[in-house]
Amino acid sequence: MTLDVPSWAADDLNSPKTGLKSFQDTLDGTIYNNKFFQKNRLGQTKFLNVLQGDDWETAQTWYDQVKNFEFEGWAMGGINMCDMEVMLRRLIIMRDEKKLDGKDWMHVLGTSQLDWACFLTQVQRQVRKHVNSNFTMSFDSASAFLSTANGLVYTHNLFTPKRWSYIMEKAPDDKKMKGLDIPFPFKSAIGDRLKMKDVCWYGEGDLNKNGKEGATAWDSFSYCLMMGHNVYNHIRAVQIANDMNDIEMIKHQPDVKHWRKTKNSDTTDEFSDFVPRNILYFNTLVEQVFTSEKPMEVINNASGFLADIRGTRWARATGGGKGKNNFSSLFE
Repeated sequence: MTLDVPSWAADDLNSPKTGLKSFQDTLDGTIYNNKFFQKNRLGQTKFLNVLQGDDWETAQTWYDQVKNFEFEGWAMGGINMCDMEVMLRRLIIMRDEKKLDGKDWMHVLGTSQLDWACFLTQVQRQVRKHVNSNFTMSFDSASAFLSTANGLVYTHNLFTPKRWSYIMEKAPDDKKMKGLDIPFPFKSAIGDRLKMKDVCWYGEGDLNKNGKEGATAWDSFSYCLMMGHNVYNHIRAVQIANDMNDIEMIKHQPDVKHWRKTKNSDTTDEFSDFVPRNILYFNTLVEQVFTSEKPMEVINNASGFLADIRGTRWARATGGGKGKNNFSSLFE
């Protein structure tokens, strides 16, 4: 990615630290950096042009100001990465302005939810089919690392309409485990090779590298092992989620015009025993968007559904729609 200055750098929380006073300050800084990248590049690296913005209006202003820089792809930040209505509108505008032609990569920042992993897979397929056959969407997640830092381990996945997620539990951490050959209980390419003595390295009275006895049985390498285990399981969860969706979408292709909002506990409108209905609705919606002669009208008509699938990242990025930008809280 190019060196963008995200719009939250000028919000009430971060402005005193950054000296940036407004959205325009962050956009001006990004344009300055983009010009530097464009002028000084050697042509040996592919760069992604980063899109930011707190709402549709600022996201559109940002896009209009940076869209003509000649980089090789795009990165979606701010509201672009967590509001699917904004993302679909942006993609259609990019398609019509030929900004996806020859731009083979789009990265979506900070995406941990498995439903969004399925959404982005379906978007990628439609762009490949109708716009650019070489197009790839990627996304990143800090969950596997943050969970390790908080002493959590990925244990298993749940794929039901009520719970579509990987599960994290408190990880084994006991100094009594030092030296024990008990197998690490959770499956992964790394976990299958571990004994508890590999994870719980310190015993009672052992001093760490700082010459002190710590509260945990883990040493630094224990954290590395757990991070590797968690990353593996996160990736597998994404793969399984997409496979499950592919299986169920053969049987179920609900039209979003029949969608209605329900309570989280209400499963009467679920089609599949495995895949939540919103994922199945999105499969058909995204195809309609990319095949319609009036895609913006299709998106407008699905605004209620698209609002429902925003998820937790949108609430953090926008303060839950209350006008407060809390996106920077993800990076404290």
